[in-house]
Amino acid sequence: MQVMNVMVNKLCNNIKFWHRSDKILEETLEVFVDLVSTYGSSKTLLSLETVNFLVHNHVGTHFPFLGYDSDNKYRITFYSALSRLVFSSSEDLNNSFDTFIAPNLNILAQLDQTPDLRSPAVKIAICGALRDLRGITTSAYSKRTYTLLFEALYPLSFPLFLRIAECWYDDPTVMTALLKFMQVPILLEIFLLLHFQYIGINLILLHFNTSIFIQFSYI
Repeated sequence: MQVMNVMVNKLCNNIKFWHRSDKILEETLEVFVDLVSTYGSSKTLLSLETVNFLVHNHVGTHFPFLGYDSDNKYRITFYSALSRLVFSSSEDLNNSFDTFIAPNLNILAQLDQTPDLRSPAVKIAICGALRDLRGITTSAYSKRTYTLLFEALYPLSFPLFLRIAECWYDDPTVMTALLKFMQVPILLEIFLLLHFQYIGINLILLHFNTSIFIQFSYI
């Protein structure tokens, strides 16, 4: 436990203070992914104070590379690993997930209140928020975790996604971030349908909303 605690503290310090070094950030996240890849290590990690802080404070003020003024590709890997850690907690998952995703919902709410989405600074924030959600979604691979994520985003956030498509339909960077995020829930619904005989209204709603976004990608 002490050895893992030292490792996790080092990882968090790297993420916090070496965010401008792509090499250090990439190698740090690779180790982080390895640590959360097994069920046993995930349960141990969740008991550490540093990890608990990370789960509840994954914001730019504490970890600058997660700021929505930062355009980087590593946030997808980070959120995929961190959300896998959260989803591995079978005890009180509902409340822990609500607390975990609150910062991501906050940035969506802020963007939704932004009158003009068509500005360079807002573009960076949009891409960051969508990449974060894509990372979280890739780890929601069970009916329970996927449902938690879907209910957190639908229906409140979907009008924002449509606004983004309307404002940035001609920008490959934004539309790629949007469509790659939307692609993952569709594939998850199909997986649940095939393997768990899960037939829900979510699948219909997602297909309907995603078809609208795809129309913009062909304009």
